[in-house]
Amino acid sequence: MRHVLPFALLALVACADPPPPSTIESLSAALDAGASGSERVQIEIELQKMLLDRARESHSLADIDAYLTRFPKGANAEELRKSRVDVAFVAAEEAGTAAGWQAFLEENKEADANLRRRAKGFADVLAYGGVQVGEVKVEPWNLADDPKGPKNCWKISTTVTNGGDKTLSYLTVSMFQVDASGKKLGSAPAVVVGQAAPGGLPIEEIYKKPLAPGKSREVSTTIEAAPEGWDKTSAKVVATAVRFEGDVEKK
Repeated sequence: MRHVLPFALLALVACADPPPPSTIESLSAALDAGASGSERVQIEIELQKMLLDRARESHSLADIDAYLTRFPKGANAEELRKSRVDVAFVAAEEAGTAAGWQAFLEENKEADANLRRRAKGFADVLAYGGVQVGEVKVEPWNLADDPKGPKNCWKISTTVTNGGDKTLSYLTVSMFQVDASGKKLGSAPAVVVGQAAPGGLPIEEIYKKPLAPGKSREVSTTIEAAPEGWDKTSAKVVATAVRFEGDVEKK
């Protein structure tokens, strides 16, 4: 015998709202509530993809950690662990505090040795607190320092002062080309105190001498490239590493 649904019931079914789309919150709640079997497997697949997409799009430490906390052995866990190191470095750089760099070092012990060396350099500079960078100047320059030659590069220069209470035996800076918002577009290293120029090249004798408290030193570098977005006048100088007279360098 054929059964026919009442017209009112058919209308009710036809007009019912579709189920709301899944969200990270709803899927997480379902797992926490104890979903099991094939339902749990399907939820985990969907949630893992949503967490991964969000982390890749936002480059946020919180979003990366959300994936790694929920799926520490997930298919993309190793990818995000590597990404997390780079994101954490940028976050510490933007925060610009000794505590932030120290936290990076403590939380990223497996980071690339070069990245950890850079992080320690920033941490040491900020912990000392005595490196003072003066006004930064940008001007067209001749790469061979020939005043009559063509202006084929830009010279970035400043004066660095040791405003602390220790004599500096080593000090390096990075000179950044920045846009109007302060975003870093390109950079070149420079030595304020050291036995060699960047890349191990010879350096003028003046830069080999330690920098005593209260003393200043002019430093400059030349940059040939003009990154897109650079107005050819804006630059920033940041101290990147410091050591003190009497310290024993750790190999």
